[in-house]
Amino acid sequence: MSKLVSVIDYGTSKIACVTAQASNDGTYDVIGYGCVPYAGYDDGQWNEPTKLPEVTQSVLQEAGIIARKKIRKIYVSVPGDYTQVFNYRVSTDILSADRRVTQDDIQKLVFRPPAPDKKSTLALLHRKPVYYTLDAQDRIYEPLGERTTSVSAMISMIHADKRFLSQVNKVMDYIGVDTKGYVSSVIGQSSYMIPKQERERGCVLIDTGFATTTVSLLQGNGILYMKTIPFGAKQIIMDMMEELNIPYTEADTLKRRYVFGLDNQSGQMQLMQVMDRTDKVRTYQTSLLTEVIEGRMDEIIKEIDNVITQSGFQLANHSIVYLTGGGFAMMNGIRQYASSILKRNVQVLLPQSPRINNAVYANVLGALDYICARGAEQNAFGMVQKRISL
Repeated sequence: MSKLVSVIDYGTSKIACVTAQASNDGTYDVIGYGCVPYAGYDDGQWNEPTKLPEVTQSVLQEAGIIARKKIRKIYVSVPGDYTQVFNYRVSTDILSADRRVTQDDIQKLVFRPPAPDKKSTLALLHRKPVYYTLDAQDRIYEPLGERTTSVSAMISMIHADKRFLSQVNKVMDYIGVDTKGYVSSVIGQSSYMIPKQERERGCVLIDTGFATTTVSLLQGNGILYMKTIPFGAKQIIMDMMEELNIPYTEADTLKRRYVFGLDNQSGQMQLMQVMDRTDKVRTYQTSLLTEVIEGRMDEIIKEIDNVITQSGFQLANHSIVYLTGGGFAMMNGIRQYASSILKRNVQVLLPQSPRINNAVYANVLGALDYICARGAEQNAFGMVQKRISL
């Protein structure tokens, strides 16, 4: 028996929604999707809060028309801008006669860190084990059934800003849609697109948006560190608008067509052409674009590197840096360019769905996969958090 599962994601410039027919075995089929632009948010504040009901209803209707279903219930992907992570080290003795780790022992560890009290500005979304430590082993990921006298764990506690949850709840109530629960966008994306073995080794997920970029250090099933920086595609476009004295649409087109790493001295693609708003062809020197675009991108990538360094966590030399999102992750040549600055293996992630593989759907598809694969009604061990009374 299948059921309808719908998820919405509020980015910094677009709202995306997908709806799927989900089966009890964790499989699902995406049958509807939609994406609409809106004013977004800056520094945790909505830019046009009074228009949120209208644009939210618009994207739900768009997805519903394709699915030929009316969306009445929704899960919310919580963006990194409204997420905070705290990690706790906890331990327990193994008291059973055979000294083997049981499911009760694991549950005792996972639920030992305290949840925020009602006065807190944060609401708990997930409890995620990062790794476990036994007597003679360090950082194992599957302790069940192992023999030991004690077991300790690093537990990742992932929280959402109550202001975000409250605003979304009010919007959904206003348009008559039932908010079923919430999923961290980083948790959804990481479990959906990053192989388990790479998460266990430790890796970095960089979710690039229009106005911000969220940098997350991942290990096991949890998040070691997370920080959102105020840089994204917006800054690149604004630099071009200012330096070249061109309108937004032309700057955005040039950004999309630009290729990192071209040797302009050897004559490769010295000129780029775009149509302006009057349908006239305008020509630009690629060398000038390189100065503007790569100058800003250098700043952004170096800031990302600073976040990784300041996290205090030591990544292995072979740890992979993953780029995703609809900001600058899809720019031509960005993988090689970022890799040359970070001195790490950089990979670009694109959601693989039979009907949609656009980068703007990365967050919402990750949350959908997380919900369907784990069961929408479960909450133990970092599952899906149901609607919270705020």
